[in-house]
Amino acid sequence: MRSSSFIATAISALKRHRVVLGLTFSATILGSILYLLVTPPVYKSSARIMLEEGEETVSDLGRALTKLEGPGSTSDPLATQSELIASQAVLDRARQKLMGRYPELPLTVDELEEQVEVRIIPATNILELSFSYGDPQVAANVLDAVVESTAEVNGEAIREEASLVRQFLEEQLPKKEAELTYAEAAESRFRQVNGIVSLEDQVSTLVDNLSQLENEERQLAAQLQEMQERVRLLRQVTGVDAVESAYSSVLVGQDQTVNGLRNQLSELESQIVESGSRLGEQHPELQALLEQRQGLQQLYQSQIREIARGQESSASSLALQPLSQDLIAQYITDGITYRSLSKRLTTVQTERAALDTRLTEIPVLSRPLASLIRQRQAAEEALQNLRRNLEEARIAEAQLVSNIRPLGNARIPSNPSEPNLFMVLILGVVAGIFLAAFELILLEGLEYSSDSSEEEARTLQGQKTHQASETTVT
Repeated sequence: MRSSSFIATAISALKRHRVVLGLTFSATILGSILYLLVTPPVYKSSARIMLEEGEETVSDLGRALTKLEGPGSTSDPLATQSELIASQAVLDRARQKLMGRYPELPLTVDELEEQVEVRIIPATNILELSFSYGDPQVAANVLDAVVESTAEVNGEAIREEASLVRQFLEEQLPKKEAELTYAEAAESRFRQVNGIVSLEDQVSTLVDNLSQLENEERQLAAQLQEMQERVRLLRQVTGVDAVESAYSSVLVGQDQTVNGLRNQLSELESQIVESGSRLGEQHPELQALLEQRQGLQQLYQSQIREIARGQESSASSLALQPLSQDLIAQYITDGITYRSLSKRLTTVQTERAALDTRLTEIPVLSRPLASLIRQRQAAEEALQNLRRNLEEARIAEAQLVSNIRPLGNARIPSNPSEPNLFMVLILGVVAGIFLAAFELILLEGLEYSSDSSEEEARTLQGQKTHQASETTVT
């Protein structure tokens, strides 16, 4: 009942004040339309860029310089890049690019810094840039200039960092080369002083030579023992105490040919000993010397027999003389051979002792040599790494590398972002309704106050009239 009465009262009030309320609502709508007509439109353009690692670079250093920070880093590369986009360097370069196309464009770096907005798209490496301006084409061009300047500044920063790395490596290169030269000289000097070429090869050669010398020593010892026994038996048969005895001197000592042959045999034995030690027993040169010695021995024995035939002696001596001559000649030959074998055995023993000493020295020399080799290898590796990094730094410096990739050109807006036609009209309608309602309440309140005042005045007038009537009657 009350609700129906309230609605009826409201409708009655609306009918009474419909003209005023209509004017108020219409004025509000007209004000909204006038605002739309007077306010210049603003167009909002947007562009996107992706922050990525420079995988297209051919150098490891270039990839390292363009590598994004890992999850453990304290800084967010997207947040850092968004701040760099709004930096003075990027915006000033973008403004200079715009001045080439729009010389009269009234935009300062500070205005660009305030109006260029950067938003990080969640869960991506993408940044969205937006800019609002009265001309949609200019708004898009401003964002294109900002994106282009951002990529250029980013690439220049990478190249500048590569340049600093290159300069540092170029300063370190002479030092590393000097370290390698010093290490190589120290190793070479140690090898020269100690006669080392290759420890492994030298040890193998020493072991082989030592084995050969030991075998030769055993053979010489056996031959020397056999020759010693033959000389002893010939000494007993001939009665000669030594090769240089008077008997030999009488028979052969006065003959120059025999002496020459003996000297040749002695020299030949020395050559055989030296060649056997140096070349080995199977070498053709040694075999030729042995054949030459055999021929000289035969010639020597033949010369002794010729001299012995010319000596005058008794018949019995003459009968026995050829046998005696052969025995003495054999004794002399075996004596020379014995001395040669003895000398060769001494030489072999000396060489074997030297090889034993050399083998014992090698383990002692291997430790400092290994240390020098490690130092030289470390210097070589450091120099190679330095040269490789220097080459990569030069490549990274020369390449146009950036980890900013624009995702297309800025979008040219077709509709203004401000003022919003529908929003302004809706707000105008809502405001008109609220103003009309407020005006209705105000008018109703004024009418109610006016009616109350008139009723009170009538009541007061009636009371006064009634009092006057009572006074008259009295």
